[in-house]
Amino acid sequence: DHDCREGICGTCGLMINGQAHGPQKGTATCQLHMRKFSDGDHIVIEPWRAAAFPIIKDLAVNRAAFDRIIESGGYIGVNTGAAPEANIIAVPKPAADAAMDAAAAVDAGEPVDAGEEEDAMVLIL
Repeated sequence: DHDCREGICGTCGLMINGQAHGPQKGTATCQLHMRKFSDGDHIVIEPWRAAAFPIIKDLAVNRAAFDRIIESGGYIGVNTGAAPEANIIAVPKPAADAAMDAAAAVDAGEPVDAGEEEDAMVLIL
């Protein structure tokens, strides 16, 4: 249901062959390429195993606990090892909401701002 495909959001969490995110250390599932497996390998993909995220169906889990944290303007930081920590700089909730609104408008094909150039909303991802 989410796909940043940048390896930073964590919503692609799966168990691959019994390992969280798969066999490549420090890599999110969305960044794990099939070339990391050999031809003929048996690959078992399971939903993320966490009591806080009960399985809904197939690989879909109930992320309500995580979503409540995000909706309140919070974030979860963890030691990610080699991967850079995406939440080092806290972004105020109003600024994050404005950025999300702008991103949704761009994704929908709408112009971000039709006003003067210096008044234009800038979206930096």
